[in-house]
Amino acid sequence: TLLQSHLWPILANGLDVLAVAKSGSGKKLGFLLPMFLRACTEPRERIEGHPGHVKGPFVGSSAYSPRILLLTSTREAACQIEAQAKHLSSAAGITMLAL
Repeated sequence: TLLQSHLWPILANGLDVLAVAKSGSGKKLGFLLPMFLRACTEPRERIEGHPGHVKGPFVGSSAYSPRILLLTSTREAACQIEAQAKHLSSAAGITMLAL
């Protein structure tokens, strides 16, 4: 879409974007694809030994820093983004969680 063609070059360079557009204009996919591309190509940072180091049954004996943090204004928006992102994340081997 037109929105995506403007978003992708900006997001691919790691810059922040605030986009306002009508429903169905491709906003979610417009920012999800560049985020997943960056998450899949950049090395992960280990936080083992860090004071905030996480240990537990779900993480094991070491942890990695989060690759993507996405904030939304409503729970409904978070659920919609999670539903669309799960298709991309499973193909990319990324585990995601909406809180």
